[in-house]
Amino acid sequence: MGRIFGKKKKTEDRKAVEFCEGVRLLNDPEITDGGREGADYRKRKLRRRKSDSRGIATKCLLEIFIIGGSMCGFLSCIDMAYGVPVIFLAYALLAMYFCGLFKSGKVWVRDVGYVIFLVAFVLFIMLLRRYINSGFYAIVNEFLDHVTDYYGAQEVKVFSETLSNRMLTVPVAAIAIGCVEIIILNIFLNTNMSVFWAVWFSLPVFILPLFFRLEPDVIYMFMVSTGLLGVICLKGNGHFRITDKDSTFEYDEKKRRFSYRHSDRASLQLAAGVAAVCILVGSAVILVKPQQTYLYRYRDSSAKNKIEGPLGNLIMYGFESLRNSANTGGLANGKLGGVSDVTLDGQTDLVITFAPYSTNRIYLKAFVGDEYSWDHWDRDKDGDYPSPVNSEGHARGRMDIQNIDGAGDLKYYPYYTDIEAMNTYKEGDSLYSVEYSPSALAEPVMSSVDDKYLEIPEENMDSIRRFCESAGITEKDSVDNLLQKVYIYFLENYPYTLHPGATPRDEDYVNYFLDTTKKGLCANYATAGALILRYMGIPTRYVEGYAVDYTEVLDGTMLDEEQFSYDDYYSGSSELGRTAVVQVDVDDGGAHAWIEAFIRGRWQVVELTPPSSEDEDETQDDFWSRFGRWLVGDDSGDTGTDTTGTAFSLGNAVWIIYVLAGCIAFAVLLFVGRIAVRKIVRFVGYHRRDKTGNVIAYYRYMCDYARLASDDFSKAGNHRQQLEYFCKGADPAETEDLAAYMEGISYGGEVSGDEYVQRMGELRVLFRSFRRQVPFMKRIYIFRML
Repeated sequence: MGRIFGKKKKTEDRKAVEFCEGVRLLNDPEITDGGREGADYRKRKLRRRKSDSRGIATKCLLEIFIIGGSMCGFLSCIDMAYGVPVIFLAYALLAMYFCGLFKSGKVWVRDVGYVIFLVAFVLFIMLLRRYINSGFYAIVNEFLDHVTDYYGAQEVKVFSETLSNRMLTVPVAAIAIGCVEIIILNIFLNTNMSVFWAVWFSLPVFILPLFFRLEPDVIYMFMVSTGLLGVICLKGNGHFRITDKDSTFEYDEKKRRFSYRHSDRASLQLAAGVAAVCILVGSAVILVKPQQTYLYRYRDSSAKNKIEGPLGNLIMYGFESLRNSANTGGLANGKLGGVSDVTLDGQTDLVITFAPYSTNRIYLKAFVGDEYSWDHWDRDKDGDYPSPVNSEGHARGRMDIQNIDGAGDLKYYPYYTDIEAMNTYKEGDSLYSVEYSPSALAEPVMSSVDDKYLEIPEENMDSIRRFCESAGITEKDSVDNLLQKVYIYFLENYPYTLHPGATPRDEDYVNYFLDTTKKGLCANYATAGALILRYMGIPTRYVEGYAVDYTEVLDGTMLDEEQFSYDDYYSGSSELGRTAVVQVDVDDGGAHAWIEAFIRGRWQVVELTPPSSEDEDETQDDFWSRFGRWLVGDDSGDTGTDTTGTAFSLGNAVWIIYVLAGCIAFAVLLFVGRIAVRKIVRFVGYHRRDKTGNVIAYYRYMCDYARLASDDFSKAGNHRQQLEYFCKGADPAETEDLAAYMEGISYGGEVSGDEYVQRMGELRVLFRSFRRQVPFMKRIYIFRML
């Protein structure tokens, strides 16, 4: 300290900051030469001062590490790391540009710089929008491909790429996305070194792929780790603040905070040290635990298992899954209309073991509904058909059923099952066996059934009558003709879809399907079909369960004959002859709803659901269309046309425009109102009857304005020093006279009428002269604040 604060005049003239009583800090950037004087020393110091970027270079480097590492790391997870050098070069130029705006230390320079960039960015988007859209769509599609592979589900394509050259479109899209991230991160790093925003722009894009076992390249992990640790270190030691002056130290009197900054050399050394630590630790981990030792040894946790399903639905099927989560196959024990989109995960729900006997579809029933009301079927407590007749003339079979992930942990069983024998098994058993007869003739003939199977709610009568008239159904039609007409009319006019849209709460499920959406799931056809058959005098009931086609049986696993004997699983005549016992995995794609109609004395299966068309799958709503409907609360997706694809239009929800316009208008009025109220209060403060109070209030306003205009004004400790700041270049005698006058009235003096006019005039002249010297952008800022 002695050599720096010596007796030489040049050293004493240097501007210093009093750190505490008896200790002063020389406020010169980068004092590293032991206080040596001379022309050469001053030249070297001046060169360093001009080349020093106030720590901006380090912040620029950290931004490149965080944004570039996270973006390119995400692309490497999905094998799309195209044009990495170009992406990093663009990020480096952007980071240097925005950091340079802060280095200037002038607010108006930053504002003008951001306006210039905004114009350039808009032009960039307009000229390359096709490349940006296609690249963004390619990234989303490729990520969804990896996610659907992880779930083993059907392929989901959300966006259509207009340009197929991904090596060109992906880097352009990555630059556009990273540009927005760099702008935001740059602001928060230069103002308060925000760890939150650094984490927000880096960790999620790594954690999300890792959730689905997609790992980035190691180099990007090192970059992001270096960026985050660098931000944390600078945040902790406070060496990140930018001073607008050419000084090393700064004291904030309001916050009572003494801050200082690093030079480029010191801050870059810190960043280099952090990078070295990350590389050394990471390399040691790689050597001790190579990737091959853990790549296929992921451990699932209970928390991961709970959120895995909903997260997969959200990613693959959009925001509809947040509000209308799809049940297994869209079925929920008779509850209707609560599902907007059915998500098929392809996972096994049931495992059945039996001996095949026919090429026909096998139905495994679990829920039977008898009375329909608005949005649900009531469970039919008497809905079990009579047990099959045990006689030598009917074939008998055995089926082992394991309920792995079926809806509601229900008991599923094939038709013509011996119910009395089945009821001996416990309700909680997930693996059970049933005895059944594959022939419908094994069911006893009944003369009649309860009239409840003919009941139709009054509110559905008009819709059902219109449907029957449109389908050409009359009372003269035989049962077979009637069923054929209903099925054909459904097939030609009511396409099957996995995206039917949830039924609004104020709409009846059947009426909404028949009159409005005219597309649906199997539950729509089964429910509406049951009421249509009842309208024509045929007793019906609604059934949910699983349907197993013969193609699925052929894909099943043939079991060893010694352990699973055919004779143990089947006896009697069979359409297929003697076969091996097979095990079939039934997934949620087999979840189904159908009808049981009482025809010729027996309950018989009636299938009215048309097959799914390939066109429907290709024209399904994209992500943004479903997001738009979710946003406006429209789950139907109906646009008034017969197509299955839907586009979101604000014309169908004009109230959103009004709400947004109202919010913007309210925000503007609130902003303007606050300024107006502040101005009125300030104006009234020095236009009261108390002349002395008016002079003091106006002088206080001048001082507040000067403090916002320059930080140096806060150092003026009395009226004389304050007025000298306002009266630069004025006559010292006049300044002394005005200072004495202000001190007098501030401590109890009175103001006469003529003197009041004179002194207020002098203060106004001084203030106007001072205000004209303040930069324009600074004046706008002060106008908003005072």
